[in-house]
Amino acid sequence: MGYRRLTPDYKWVKWTRLAQFPDADAQYKVIKNFWIAVKKWLPKAWNKPRDYAIFKGVGLYAISYVGIEVVDRSLTEREILKR
Repeated sequence: MGYRRLTPDYKWVKWTRLAQFPDADAQYKVIKNFWIAVKKWLPKAWNKPRDYAIFKGVGLYAISYVGIEVVDRSLTEREILKR
């Protein structure tokens, strides 16, 4: 899979609510918290990463898309609750 294939997906990611944080450190913390939650959800996967699809290309790609949805919904819900 070349760079040309990744370009449209990368542009789509930039449209997520995560982009509302201008500070890269804040974005990093949100993404890190998501992966900490994934680790708590699948602790055995971190002990034997070769045995789990989550650590292979397709698995990382899929869980990243799930992460985009989780982060966006969480940030949207937070905005609604603030009103």
